Amino acid sequence: MDRNRAVLWNLDGTLIDSEDLHWMSWRNTLALEGIFINHNQFLSLFGQSNESILMNWMDSPATPDRVKKIAKFKEELYQRRVRRYGIAPLPAAVALLRRLHVEGWQQAVVSSASRADIDAALRVLACADLFQVVVGAEDLRTGKPAPEGFWSAASKLRISPNHCIVVDSYQAGIEAAQRAGMKSIAVGRDARLASDLTLTSLELLDAGDLDSLLRPNCVFAPSEYQLST
Repeated sequence: MDRNRAVLWNLDGTLIDSEDLHWMSWRNTLALEGIFINHNQFLSLFGQSNESILMNWMDSPATPDRVKKIAKFKEELYQRRVRRYGIAPLPAAVALLRRLHVEGWQQAVVSSASRADIDAALRVLACADLFQVVVGAEDLRTGKPAPEGFWSAASKLRISPNHCIVVDSYQAGIEAAQRAGMKSIAVGRDARLASDLTLTSLELLDAGDLDSLLRPNCVFAPSEYQLST
């Protein structure tokens, strides 16, 4: 394995199709607190830690105990929905993870999700053995957009941040990658994010593109990619 390069993956919305389950869980949890949000408001903060999200949405003083209680309820509701409806990998996710493993890339999950959520997702992906490091909410003092999670993963992998590529689908993750001094790829509806490479789907990502990102002055075909300026 080449220890001089690594891909740090976000989980929800990047590798697994869990966004709607999180949306329903947040919407219902907050409604019980008298807080009503729309889908765009949810998306604007999705990818951050539960605590950070709640601090943005709660009008009344949020004590640590109250925040923890609400976050716990949301996580329990999300897990019930996962058991009921299931979750699935996004197109090309598993094949890409396996290809990168064969080609010698180190890989890590860096997520604002709880360990329980991450474990459920890795069971769906059926490739937990492809990740050398997993960093979740319980491992961090500050979640995305702070860079702590990505720095922690790089440290555990014993690799320099400038040899790491972050793949994420949300503003918080892309900002965290930039603050960590890492290259970034934005995948999904937010392909407009100011990342080094933007794609509408993982199906468009070739392993060779990752090598190119770690080289200076990389250029991609505009018909397939939208590059940040």
